[in-house]
Amino acid sequence: MEAAGRLRLDTLPRLQAAGEAEVQLRASDDGSGRAIVQGRVKAQLTLTCQRCLGPVARALTTEFKLVWVRSDAQAAALPPEPYEPLLSASGRVQVSELLEDELLLALPIAAVHATAEECSGLGQRPALRHVETPANPFAVLGAGRRDR
Repeated sequence: MEAAGRLRLDTLPRLQAAGEAEVQLRASDDGSGRAIVQGRVKAQLTLTCQRCLGPVARALTTEFKLVWVRSDAQAAALPPEPYEPLLSASGRVQVSELLEDELLLALPIAAVHATAEECSGLGQRPALRHVETPANPFAVLGAGRRDR
């Protein structure tokens, strides 16, 4: 079974993004009785630049191949490739939660603009000036000790 469509990102509470994602899903059987879910999610997200804290647009595309398992024991028994386990004791999965998980996993560790010049206002900040460090107020105590 195959499906394709669009998903509104504001319906994904953990992602907290606006816009839409293009989604392609395919459910099948791998021949050994295991249910397989393959998919692709493509979205344009506006993230917070960790350099200037301004908005930075990022295109995300993630592809996944999952096999449904009902327990951790079944997950541990899977071969390491080509599928990752999708744990669901009931055999049911919310598709929106699955897609949200995949988008969250595809997020960069730290979103930044490609160059410092692109950061909002970063290149226009005045240069830092040197400020002299005041004398240590406790230095007097140390000086008095040496006189004894």
